[in-house]
Amino acid sequence: MSSGIDFLNIHVPALVSWVKRVIDVNTVIWERQNAPRPTIDLFPYVTLNLLTPRTKVGFRDSLEYISGTNYNKGGQRTFGLSISVYSKDDSVYFEAIDLAEQLQDSLDNPLELETLALAGLAFFNIGDILDTSTLLETGFEPRATLDLTVGVASNRIIDLGAIESVSFTGTYDGQDDELITV
Repeated sequence: MSSGIDFLNIHVPALVSWVKRVIDVNTVIWERQNAPRPTIDLFPYVTLNLLTPRTKVGFRDSLEYISGTNYNKGGQRTFGLSISVYSKDDSVYFEAIDLAEQLQDSLDNPLELETLALAGLAFFNIGDILDTSTLLETGFEPRATLDLTVGVASNRIIDLGAIESVSFTGTYDGQDDELITV
């Protein structure tokens, strides 16, 4: 089940918990696209960033009757997630890459996948790790980035209302013009 509320209350905390379970980092930050670099001194740390909002995939959404005039409108969605790992010191150059690799490798672990599935998350595409180290002041800040395509189910309860009356003019099934009340 997924909606905007589920994303913030279920999916984001599940992703943060996954990162903290797999690698030893001080902080995990949910970061907005093009946000300024966090000013924290707790290294290593990780940022999670939404690359693409939820996009429809697979078959068209379906409607499943619940009760009364309520239906469950459900379908598959994916979203792009970028994970960036930051290290403090370029003398530990491969620390960021190693931590990103541990996250990537954990997605081959059936127990991790089962835990994430309980939060409604599935992984469709696990990208390559990129060395995204950057010049910062007088040295390089070691960074590594891993992009993922994550799948979720989208379910929303909708009220279709009831058809109270129908009227038409003309011929219906070969009959003459007459008013039919349904």
